[in-house]
Amino acid sequence: MAPSPWPWMRYFQRTPQEDIDTVPDAAFIQANFTDFFGSIWLPQNSNAMTFDGVLRPFWNTSQGASAKNSFSMFCVADGGRWQATTANSAWFNQHIRFVVLVAGGPNGSESPFQDSTPQSWTLCIVGSQQLTATDRFLQVASWDGKVFRYYGRDELQAQGVPDGTLGWIYQGTSADAFLPDSTDSASSYLGPFNGHVNGSLLMKELRKYANLPWIHWFGTSPDPVPNFPQSILDSFSHDLAPYLTGESPCSLLQSAEVMMGYITEGIGKWMNTRATNNFRDSNKQQYLDFIPNGLKRWVAHILLTTTINIASAALQDPNKHNDMDVPPGHFYNQELATFNIGGKNSIFPNFFPSFYFSPSVGAPYQTAANKNLQLVILQDVNPVPPGMTPVVLPANTSLAAPDPKTGLVNITCVVVDSSEGPDGQFTIVQPSFEDAQGARVLMTQMSPVNGSKPAFLSYQTFNAMMMVDPWNPIYSWRRGVLLQYVPDSATFDSTTGTYDLDATFVKNVTASPMCKDSTSPESLFLANLKSDQTKFPNIFTTYLNAVQSRLGTVDGMTDYLRLAESRRRIYRSLPLDEFALTLPWALNYGTEQYWEMKSDGTVVPMDARGVNFFNTWRTSVSGYNPQIIPTPDADTWNSTRSSSSAEIISTQSHQPLPAIACQPSTSAGRLRKSGCPISKRRHAKVMSTAPLRTPQTPTWNDDIRVLFSAPPWLPKGQQQQVGQNWIDQMKYWGPLDLCSYEAVKAQAEIIYQHCASQSMPITSDPTQYWPADVLETFATWIDQGCRQSTDDPITRLKSPVTRLAAPAYVTRKDVRNLTADEIQIFRVALDDILGVGSLQGKWQELGQLHAWWCLHYQEGTFPWHRCWLRYVESLIGSPIPYWNVFASDAGDPTSQFAGLPQIFLDETYIHPDGSTRPNPLKYALAYQGLSKDKTSKYVQRNPKLVNGRPSQPGPALDAWNEEINLFATYRTMFQQALLQDLFSQPEGIGMPWANFPTFSESMDPTVYHAQHSFDGYFEQPHDNGHGWVGGSTGDMSDNTYTGFDPIFMVYHCGLDRLFDIYLNTHPNITVTAQFPLKPFGSQALSVNYTNPSPALNATIGEMTRSSQSIGYIYGPPACPDNFGTSDRRQAAKSTGGFSIRLLNKQSLPLLTKTATQKPIIIFKDVACTDQSYEIDVFLNGAKSTVADPVSNPDFVGRLFRLGMGIPHDDNEPLNKGRCRSANVTRVLQVENFADKIKDGFFQVVKRLESSGAVEVPKEEWKNMRGFVGELAWVV
Repeated sequence: MAPSPWPWMRYFQRTPQEDIDTVPDAAFIQANFTDFFGSIWLPQNSNAMTFDGVLRPFWNTSQGASAKNSFSMFCVADGGRWQATTANSAWFNQHIRFVVLVAGGPNGSESPFQDSTPQSWTLCIVGSQQLTATDRFLQVASWDGKVFRYYGRDELQAQGVPDGTLGWIYQGTSADAFLPDSTDSASSYLGPFNGHVNGSLLMKELRKYANLPWIHWFGTSPDPVPNFPQSILDSFSHDLAPYLTGESPCSLLQSAEVMMGYITEGIGKWMNTRATNNFRDSNKQQYLDFIPNGLKRWVAHILLTTTINIASAALQDPNKHNDMDVPPGHFYNQELATFNIGGKNSIFPNFFPSFYFSPSVGAPYQTAANKNLQLVILQDVNPVPPGMTPVVLPANTSLAAPDPKTGLVNITCVVVDSSEGPDGQFTIVQPSFEDAQGARVLMTQMSPVNGSKPAFLSYQTFNAMMMVDPWNPIYSWRRGVLLQYVPDSATFDSTTGTYDLDATFVKNVTASPMCKDSTSPESLFLANLKSDQTKFPNIFTTYLNAVQSRLGTVDGMTDYLRLAESRRRIYRSLPLDEFALTLPWALNYGTEQYWEMKSDGTVVPMDARGVNFFNTWRTSVSGYNPQIIPTPDADTWNSTRSSSSAEIISTQSHQPLPAIACQPSTSAGRLRKSGCPISKRRHAKVMSTAPLRTPQTPTWNDDIRVLFSAPPWLPKGQQQQVGQNWIDQMKYWGPLDLCSYEAVKAQAEIIYQHCASQSMPITSDPTQYWPADVLETFATWIDQGCRQSTDDPITRLKSPVTRLAAPAYVTRKDVRNLTADEIQIFRVALDDILGVGSLQGKWQELGQLHAWWCLHYQEGTFPWHRCWLRYVESLIGSPIPYWNVFASDAGDPTSQFAGLPQIFLDETYIHPDGSTRPNPLKYALAYQGLSKDKTSKYVQRNPKLVNGRPSQPGPALDAWNEEINLFATYRTMFQQALLQDLFSQPEGIGMPWANFPTFSESMDPTVYHAQHSFDGYFEQPHDNGHGWVGGSTGDMSDNTYTGFDPIFMVYHCGLDRLFDIYLNTHPNITVTAQFPLKPFGSQALSVNYTNPSPALNATIGEMTRSSQSIGYIYGPPACPDNFGTSDRRQAAKSTGGFSIRLLNKQSLPLLTKTATQKPIIIFKDVACTDQSYEIDVFLNGAKSTVADPVSNPDFVGRLFRLGMGIPHDDNEPLNKGRCRSANVTRVLQVENFADKIKDGFFQVVKRLESSGAVEVPKEEWKNMRGFVGELAWVV
């Protein structure tokens, strides 16, 4: 079918059915197509179906002295802050689009919205970067001096019209946004293009204050054009796009500041025209004595947030890296303050403080954004690019009620930027210019030709309204609920000389049952009405000062950024949210749905009535039949909040909220079929072509059975194997037959609860947990009656399954499994967030935190280090990888994976800013900028490991083999630790002599049974590993220096993984639960070095729970461990800090070996030392003292004593209790030498000094505590 010469008309169904395009009749054409574009240009150019096809004629007629129209082109690119590269071309969409303003009239060219004659016109033409494509969006807003008319080129949806037929579609006027929903001519849902809610043009960064930046418009700075891909720039050449490119690509673009002036002019004129249409008679002269409708929508500009603007922080001096100004719209309605609406008694003070923060590393902003909230930029992808980690935003966690009919789908995204992106700090949604203009109109005295009438509201009433919750300038439910008392009509009272809107509103509020609650918005409004309003500015000033003071604190900044995220999440489900690459996401948002500001500058979870308000409102505006005016709640809330449904609302408000769906995008592709950035599709008309991840009507045969038998989200090679294992295990342990429809149906809700909470399946591989879309499929199946086949009817449950949000974990991956992007994120975090190359960076504090506070030789040792790791992760906002030194292939000297991981050996890397920098995983500043051996400002490591495996035989290769073989002996120590039923001796418990009724010199040797414990066995190979990485002079070999080496993090993550395996396989261990792990706060997300109260600290009990309960899990290793770790064992009584406790007060005698006894070498009375030592043990008569278990059969083993460090500058460690004062034991397992060890052994002790390892004479070390080993045979 050929394109129609006249625009089609789109009829919006307000139902799940597709919208309908119809051919307009002559009467409709005559009544509606009266503007220049619809009546003149389009009928003459009906074949213009591309952006280029529309622009070229206007560009041609704009040239020369007799130009018929002006032509101004602007560019917006949500992702223009990031470089488009060959590597990301397959998935990264910069969302480039252009806005062109064309204006003319009978006298020729005009400026946009100049309106010099009644026949003047302005067109706003919007299209994508693909200038000649017919399947990308193309829209026109046509202004005739009175109203906007909206047109779009799209695929037609009409009976008898073949699919793919293009046509121009008329989608209503700006006035249609305000017509009653029942009106046939109301041709849009929420304004034209379902998002121009106030009928006017949209420019979300419309209001630019001071030096706040344009973060996605082409303007002064930053310029997105250099980041465009070359293929796009080639398509913008002068020959192909003369209206865009002159001497250089995009050189004809104008800045956003120019466009801002045009758009504000257009909005202001439309608002005035709208008021004229609403309030004047048919001749547009006299103001009406009776306003029949529309007032509620006008008052909504005051009480409701109809739309928003976007703003970001900016450097106070762009030429210097100094403090940044915060957008004031986050804290007060700067739009109303600018217009001074409210008269001389405005609530706003005469002077506003400047809100600012320091962007420097380690400042409160960085800590709040990167540590506490983990702000990132996301983009939706399908499929997930190779090597990238998906972030799934499940639809069922949206505040809009999940409903298969709404088209809500789970969205899979990837992280574009692990921060808010360049020039995008403190990006917020703030009060809009449109709402301020609406308030201005409503509060302005009317001045018609003959006579005048006052404003609809008195200043007193207006100020009383605005003083209800002014601390929340947008999305205030307290002001929003007041809208229900506003009448839609008003009558002029000639006696009083006023409209009765004011009096009727006050009367309605006074009569509300909610006034019985003195804290309700209704009561607050009435109190404000009676107050001395001259005091409002002082109250407001007190609030602003509180905000200013809190901006300088981590808690305050975290509060304000969390509040910004809360407001963004409300906005994201509203119409025309197309700014995914502009607005950041907080992946660590917390457990509340909504937050709100209080008058003291603090941020708290939203009141339950507010949660109900936004749930109801947002469900409406994101549905098929959206209503901008909220549903009244005054008559129902009093009863509702005490009912069970209120409890549900309250519970919902405490559920995790990782995702809010957003609206169709006009930038990602076709208007009809494109998916918006992180979005849902509301209508079938604009449903994405990608298949939904959640089947709408799942059945057992088609969708559910396979979830158990061959989980489809796993790699194909693993699906059937994993599924069969689940089935076998549940048959044995359940018993539950996951292959049986009847069995699964009977236990369906319980299965859902277990899978959603990730208590099932029981696995160490986090990829096996059920993804959010799979959980939603299963829940939908339950909701619809657990249908077996498509022949079964849908029988909906009266009470649908309560959706549970999946636990929010971070996954610590094997360092060998990291993708290139994940390695980059890790490196950048060390560079930019922790500042490993700066003595003023957070890195120095973290190293000293470990040096002076870590616990050793006691029950709290590994729980304390778990805290340290969690705290670092909270700072960098991403998981720390683990180094699996226990991998089978890592013990082979010929393996490429033996020794240190390659990422710690690389010299340089490319930073995201394009610069080549030293690799922060290798070049990290040592303690106070000087390594332990005094040779470098950077940390130093064992040179044998740093140099790697030599390619040629010789002494160097022999030394390499010795090092790798030596660590193999440590693995057996770790394995021994994992087999212990006893965890530790509780803190504060004395020596366990109570097992003996009496003591004597001649006790029966058979009483020398040993109590073995995990922590004592585990700490010894931990120490050995430190010495192995550090060598004789390296920083990892000294506790004062070890925390400054980045490899310390991944090494301890590897140990923590084994610690977690132990905890999971020994669920009944006994610990001193309340013992404080200073200086960490609860969950180890903060530190307080001066906190005197242990009640505020993390505890051993908290840190000996499974890692899942404290926010992280471990991914599977790249290579299996060289020992088994899956045995589940029973708990035993606890002991403390000891590898072994021998139940006799006397020295351990040398016993005679029996069949049930095993030899050990025990070191008693072990205590902390300042310096580090190596204790090597050899059989008597050894021919060599080479510490290599492979080449030297007489080498028994090594114990490394990790020194606590010598205080610098006579400064004592801050935590003097960090090393246990009570004596502990260390054990060397010598079972493999049982036949030879009876002939004795000897020791070689070396002290590790800055110059190297120095052998300690026996006369010296035999008098040192815990250095003399004794042979014992234990049961």
